[in-house]
Amino acid sequence: MARPKPCDYLQAGHLWLNDTPGGITPGKLRPDAPPEARLVQHISRRFRLDYSDEEDRTWTMRAIAEDCNISLRAVYDLWHGKSWPNVRTIARIETANRSQLWGREHLHKTR
Repeated sequence: MARPKPCDYLQAGHLWLNDTPGGITPGKLRPDAPPEARLVQHISRRFRLDYSDEEDRTWTMRAIAEDCNISLRAVYDLWHGKSWPNVRTIARIETANRSQLWGREHLHKTR
């Protein structure tokens, strides 16, 4: 049996990330979602924010993949919660953006 993808823990009717006038907001995860699903959602959001904050350039997923030296599939999957990103992918994104995806915001007591 395959391990569930992060997006499999979304509550019914919710998107992984929502583009709203107020910014990019995470969709609601089910109460039984493991902490790592919340972390991947947090990383996805920060990654999307890094590439949506530039007013002078519109980025395609292909251009983002080239900028980060990762596959187009890795960009798509991370943006949509379709995979568990590996350290190599996260490191390449952080290096390309000179930003930190793996913040501390996901650290909250869940029990």
